[in-house]
Amino acid sequence: MSVQLHKRTALVLDRFRRVRRLGVPTLLTLCALVILPAAGHALVLDSFTDALPPHPLLPVTGAPVLFLGTRCDGAACPPATMVTGAASRDTVKQAGLKGVFSEVRHVTLRTFFLGSGGVGLLAIEPADGGRLELEAAEPPALALALDYGSRQTPLNLDLRADGSDRLELDILAAPQTRPLIVGIRFFWNEGLTDMRIAARSYQVSVAGTLVAPFTDFAGLEDFAHDVESMDITFFGFGTNPGPEFALGEIRTVAAPVPAKAATWGRVKNTYRR
Repeated sequence: MSVQLHKRTALVLDRFRRVRRLGVPTLLTLCALVILPAAGHALVLDSFTDALPPHPLLPVTGAPVLFLGTRCDGAACPPATMVTGAASRDTVKQAGLKGVFSEVRHVTLRTFFLGSGGVGLLAIEPADGGRLELEAAEPPALALALDYGSRQTPLNLDLRADGSDRLELDILAAPQTRPLIVGIRFFWNEGLTDMRIAARSYQVSVAGTLVAPFTDFAGLEDFAHDVESMDITFFGFGTNPGPEFALGEIRTVAAPVPAKAATWGRVKNTYRR
């Protein structure tokens, strides 16, 4: 009986020595190989870490904003200078931005009904990861348009090259008075006559991530390998004073790929190298 006990003890010790040879890092690796799916890839189209340029109508403060209505351009206002911007549209086109995939980003703040007045202030805050913020004060409703790429400066973006299957927009703050309409369009052009458009609109009433699967866009499959330009338009501001909209990162994202459980043979082959 004691002989059998000694044999069992020796067998346990031998197995323990074999496990020790693997080392603690190897054991930790074994535990981590089976659990989580691989994260999806992401192509950032706009991180909003590149501010708008100083507004030419506001040389005193050099404020990097777009605005409709009246803005102060002094240290105290009034009695300092009051500046009136465009009645219906304020726009800026920027090139060579580090945080933007496109060569050119074109931003437009306008009233929903052109020709009528409106009050709004748009700014990009690079801090805290970057965000675009809009304050709108009174009707008529405002619209914000973001254009990326053009016929002269095409994106030549292959939406599926990295396995992406959707567009995501981080809505950090949303209007409280009524839903926001978000229109997204992808474009492809061949000369001056053949233009293809794939479009879809979404309704947003709370903050969160807006997910737009590429399958939502009829006809996009025909030119998803070579998108020349895209625009995103937000409609429905102007009925609630104060901060009411903030937009974070815009990106394409691939669906997570489930991780495959590693066999003991694969692990041994890995650690033999």
